[in-house]
Amino acid sequence: MVVNKAGRVVLVVLCGGMALAQQRTISARAGTINFQQGAVSVDNQRVRFPYGYHPPFQMKNGQVLRIENGRVELLLGAGVYLRMLGPSAIRMQETQLADARVFVEEGSALIEIAGMNNDARLRVICGDGTTELKRNGWYRFEAPSEGMPARLRIYSGDATIEHDGRIMKGTAGQSVTLSARSETAKFDLKESDALQAWASRRSQRRIQSEQRLAEMRAMERAKRRAEIEDR
Repeated sequence: MVVNKAGRVVLVVLCGGMALAQQRTISARAGTINFQQGAVSVDNQRVRFPYGYHPPFQMKNGQVLRIENGRVELLLGAGVYLRMLGPSAIRMQETQLADARVFVEEGSALIEIAGMNNDARLRVICGDGTTELKRNGWYRFEAPSEGMPARLRIYSGDATIEHDGRIMKGTAGQSVTLSARSETAKFDLKESDALQAWASRRSQRRIQSEQRLAEMRAMERAKRRAEIEDR
């Protein structure tokens, strides 16, 4: 079979659109593993994904996702992505989108929200605080370790943090201590490490897929208009 240049372009656009469509479909519940690499386990059972594996792995309530030496992208609903590098661990406490809850047990978890459904609710338990996220943005949670308290850093967006009945707001550029003595401080938004860099690459890939899908739809609309005009 011979595929010309135009055919290759259409094929690439279709593949990008299909990948994005699949991503939106499989995020009907929170806790779907969208990408994994390296030593990753759920409830101490190694998770392995052969190339092209379907359907993606859907976590259940109470299951623990642990990364020893690797990386994971977890869908917490349409437009919500949790990314981690090892060593780290989260517990998926509730997968229903109406009240999705995830507990950051170890390491760091970076959450990107890019168009969460209006009827979805997301709460992140870390340290002594429960944080509700509703706005688009980037949020990084650090579990307590070696005498250091849990912490939330808000790169963009805003958050509502609850502790012992007390409610406080966090905004972009703030670092919030998630402990009995909640404190806020400014931090350098330009700070970066391996997790930040990888999450940014995954985010850029998502944006490119969405752009390809938009281009594919525009091509389809233009083709239909041309067909109508030729009649």
